[in-house]
Amino acid sequence: MLLIVEESLPHCFRYRAQQKIEQLEMAGYTASWVSWTDFVRARQEIHFSRVVIFYRVPAYDDVVRTIEYARALNKVVFYDVDDLIFDRAVMEENIRRFFKKLSEKECSGLLTGAELYRQAISMCPYTIGTTPSLCEQLARVSNKSYLHRNALDSRILEYISNRSSRVKRDCITIFYGSGTKTHDADFEISAPSLLRILKTFPKVRLTILGFLNLPKELDAYLDRIDRLGFLGCESYWEFLGNADINIAPLQPGIFSDCKSEIKWLEAAILKVPSVVSDTSTYREVVSDGKNGYIASTSQEWYEKIASLVVDLPLRQRMGENAYTSVRAAYKPESSVQNLKKIIKDAVALEDERCVVRPVSRKKRIVYVNVLYPPQALGGATVIFKNHIDALRAFHPSTFEVAVFTRNSISEVRYAVTEYEHEGIHVTNIDVPPGKDLDWRYRDAGVHELFRRYIELQQPDLIHFHCVQHLTASMLEAAQECKIPYFVTLHDAWWLCDRQFMINSHGRDCEQVCVDPLICSGCVEDSDSLVTRRSYLVQQLEKANLLLAVSRYQQHLYKSNGFDNVVLNCNGVFKRDGVQRKAHNGKLQMGYVGGVCIHKGYYFLKEVVENTNLRQSEIIVVDFDLQPGTVREETWGSTSVRFIPKIPFPEMASFYSTLDVLVAPSLWRESFGLVTREAIMNGVWVVAAKAGGLAEDIKEGIDGHVFRKGDKKELCAILGEIDNNPSFYQEKRNIDTSHIRSIEEQVEELVSLYNTVLNTADVSISRFTQNIFQPKVMGKS
Repeated sequence: MLLIVEESLPHCFRYRAQQKIEQLEMAGYTASWVSWTDFVRARQEIHFSRVVIFYRVPAYDDVVRTIEYARALNKVVFYDVDDLIFDRAVMEENIRRFFKKLSEKECSGLLTGAELYRQAISMCPYTIGTTPSLCEQLARVSNKSYLHRNALDSRILEYISNRSSRVKRDCITIFYGSGTKTHDADFEISAPSLLRILKTFPKVRLTILGFLNLPKELDAYLDRIDRLGFLGCESYWEFLGNADINIAPLQPGIFSDCKSEIKWLEAAILKVPSVVSDTSTYREVVSDGKNGYIASTSQEWYEKIASLVVDLPLRQRMGENAYTSVRAAYKPESSVQNLKKIIKDAVALEDERCVVRPVSRKKRIVYVNVLYPPQALGGATVIFKNHIDALRAFHPSTFEVAVFTRNSISEVRYAVTEYEHEGIHVTNIDVPPGKDLDWRYRDAGVHELFRRYIELQQPDLIHFHCVQHLTASMLEAAQECKIPYFVTLHDAWWLCDRQFMINSHGRDCEQVCVDPLICSGCVEDSDSLVTRRSYLVQQLEKANLLLAVSRYQQHLYKSNGFDNVVLNCNGVFKRDGVQRKAHNGKLQMGYVGGVCIHKGYYFLKEVVENTNLRQSEIIVVDFDLQPGTVREETWGSTSVRFIPKIPFPEMASFYSTLDVLVAPSLWRESFGLVTREAIMNGVWVVAAKAGGLAEDIKEGIDGHVFRKGDKKELCAILGEIDNNPSFYQEKRNIDTSHIRSIEEQVEELVSLYNTVLNTADVSISRFTQNIFQPKVMGKS
């Protein structure tokens, strides 16, 4: 729960913000507040809240955008207010009748404020008011209004339990507390009666706290009038509690009818009897003559104050009755239940509008990866998305999915964004840039955001994939929240300062059991190398399960001491292939790894330049080319055409234009999606024996495998292909059953999930009150 509040009025802030937070926490929710003026932080905090309550905020542009933002994210949005400050006509009447001492600027501010408050209220579907009369006025502006009175809380109850005994005086003290300049007119209601009281009873003194311009008639009694400035709560209660009589005069009218009973309530809990004005609110809560007095005329004000001045037993009896009344009707527990009811009712209404939905009984899994569509790039991200799509397709009634990823576009550090992609709720964050971004393994800012994210989402399981840029701090957050987690090992980021184990000379370091002594020759800071490795090892060792995407990857991590590595080999979507296209007679070779060293681009270029490929053409996918752009080169005697990155759904069509795919990686690939997809699309594959890249190639049946980095061997293979183009161009129907399908992978993964989900003791409940979960905002 998030409260976005106006905090400049201390008394109001305490009752409508601090007290509400206490009540929400007593109800089992987490709650916090932020000033409406700090709109950047307010919008950030909205992401980690189910319910947003705006308190007494005017509709300035930033506030309007913040309300719109909360609603766009489908949060349940309330507006809370404790005065009729949003009705211009009422405000104009008050200024004309009562606020004559205000400056022109102050009056103009009140009128403008009324319009701004009204606009802000109208933007919120639900409102909360302090009195029935105020709720009636709110209902004219918003869809639904709820009554939630000011009440007792732990702070005042603690004060009561610890307060010292009353000061013994030889006088009778009448107390009046003023909040703003507008209270001058209210005080004037009781001023004539107070003047008579001071004349009639020499032992009566008047205590006035706060801002107030005294009527000149009282100047004659200034020696019996004690003035105090604004005080903190405990000091205010100390002076009020030592008074004999409390007064709460209000000018008649709808504005006063909407005011709350705070002044009577605070006096009552201190057992001080009150005389109050005849307003709708006071008529609802004060039983005249029993737990307080209600005065309508100047004569009644005099008579009722006088009766308390002269009658100590009456004062004591009325004070006790008032105390009993507030302890029964305003206890925190009652307020907590009322607030819970308000929230549940609003949530039910939002559910009817399909803004929120009831908590699902499905198992909730949060998936984490450095990238996610629409900003996807690379095979690991494609596999990640395929995995999620398959899980949702094959187990729609069992699992509920959310994605946490990095925003690679934003320039605001740790900014949070939410969007929907193909029905999945995606949350992404920006991280600070830097030369160490790929290497960075720990980030306190990400840790805090992810911890709050999972406290909000409350998943049953977290499945981490590629976490570079986001760092392993997220795993720490999962541990703190006692959420079980899996880690899929896509590369060597967890083992090596260089994610692909390519050394400073651009070559595969060839290590299997990673040795810090060897690694220290490849980095500038050996101390950081050891610290990083130690930290990452700890996070992996605390995982419920580590998943290897290939036999090679499982062997690599087991060789480095991780015993809890289970093989969950990546699967491939087995789609209907696209008919192979006829060519102009030249054999079409394809390379899809982008212009980079570790994928073997420059290695392939050198080989082709030194091989006389007269019957072949090469197509290179260059990730840096803009869509629709094509460029051409010649490598030796071979024509080469460069094309931009191909969207994943169009890959099958691309494969239909190829006869041979070349995958000459210089690093040990953890898997190799393109080699398997090409085989399944009837394309001959030539791949380096590099990690898991060539694990599913059947030599001489669907491809050729060569030693990683062996130029002569690749040159011979390409030459053989170029000399026999018709063999490689012919359409072939080969057995691909040995290539694992995504269905097989997901079914195996589900069984692994269940071993944890059926036994996991998740310490944080599924949204503490199990009220609702948000539907996501607009589609991407």
